[in-house]
Amino acid sequence: MPSDKIPQIFTNSGIRDPLEWLRRNLDTPLNVLVARLQPGLPPIDVEAFCKCWALDHRRFPEFAKLRAVNRIREQFSGIDIDNERAFRNADAGAWSSWAWLFDPFQKSDARVIWEKLMERVKQSHWIPQSETDPNLVECFQGNDLEPREDARRFMKVWQVLDEALQGAGRPDTIIARLSQLPRGYLLLYCFQLVDGQVCNGGFDQLRHNGYGSLLRYAAELARLLDRDAMADVLIAATNDTSDVRALSDEYFRLRRLPSKDYLTQALWLFPGRHPDYFG
Repeated sequence: MPSDKIPQIFTNSGIRDPLEWLRRNLDTPLNVLVARLQPGLPPIDVEAFCKCWALDHRRFPEFAKLRAVNRIREQFSGIDIDNERAFRNADAGAWSSWAWLFDPFQKSDARVIWEKLMERVKQSHWIPQSETDPNLVECFQGNDLEPREDARRFMKVWQVLDEALQGAGRPDTIIARLSQLPRGYLLLYCFQLVDGQVCNGGFDQLRHNGYGSLLRYAAELARLLDRDAMADVLIAATNDTSDVRALSDEYFRLRRLPSKDYLTQALWLFPGRHPDYFG
């Protein structure tokens, strides 16, 4: 999530419209552009700020097109597009840095659009000049990737979490700060953090990093998502004598049910389906 300092940096630089700033610099890699803005500022934080600004101003489709143009121009300008390996590498690099902009409900549509863009790049060596380029507009025809309201609610919740947790890294600090908000914020954040730890290194990593105290909150959310078996595993992991390898394997199995994307989408839907948990 973007740093709380970035809006002031934009204001101090005279940038009132971040999308216009991106539009004027379509040929400049984001890391170079950000370094000009302020050295040491993480480019991904600036991109996240621009994304949030676009969402707040109902201009996300425009933002998505601008970022697609920039990524294609950066990755494909100057390479031999007829070289299959060079093309695949440029395609993968551009897609990965564009795909993260989208919520779980947009991702498959974004992929379809991207494949249409890549077909034009490969067949005619086309490189878009702007977000209004006719070829690019045609690829987006019928789907401008406008986020659905469920996704907007989730991102608003995460903005609140980001503000509440500035500088908070210790589990006790996380719990103390989020306990001052409606309970949904605590449950959602703890589940996301626990899930990330377990997916990266199992329950052994979670314990090693000191996040065991968050397990009961993650389990509470799992039950609200009707994932009782997963909640049981999370509760079992609070026992210091439990078999963390076996519990990790069971968690991974349950996480893929009924499909690999189901849990992620359920989390994004949670704020809209349980508004009473968010005040």
